[in-house]
Amino acid sequence: MLFQGFYVGIDDYSLQQLDRWPWSREIHTQLFHQLAEGQPKAVFFDFLLIEPVAVLAEQAMLGHILVRPDVYGVLRQVDLSVSDAMGRPWALATRLLVDDTALAKVNRLRIPFNVPKDDYPTISYAGVVSGEVPFFS
Repeated sequence: MLFQGFYVGIDDYSLQQLDRWPWSREIHTQLFHQLAEGQPKAVFFDFLLIEPVAVLAEQAMLGHILVRPDVYGVLRQVDLSVSDAMGRPWALATRLLVDDTALAKVNRLRIPFNVPKDDYPTISYAGVVSGEVPFFS
């Protein structure tokens, strides 16, 4: 499967324009609202949201972090879901590229972590959140 997309980067401009790091969930929500306007097939969000949220304290066990390095110790893929001992899936993405039968079959997507920086366009996180990036406004 060919990876087609772009990176939304945390650049100096974003750090100057947005609140202190780590950013609040509200700022990330603004990003998702802007991205949703472009109707993407998938969004990979690679952040650890470790700041506690009182309302969600009772649901703290809903997520997981899992990476499986290959025999060389390199991360080349990510599991889209993990099953418990009874075989019930813990979905990370309930509807990720549904039409891709190969993805559904193996339940994995190879992520090109080692691509040269210039191979995919990078746009500013703050630019997307504020609507400054033309195709997200």
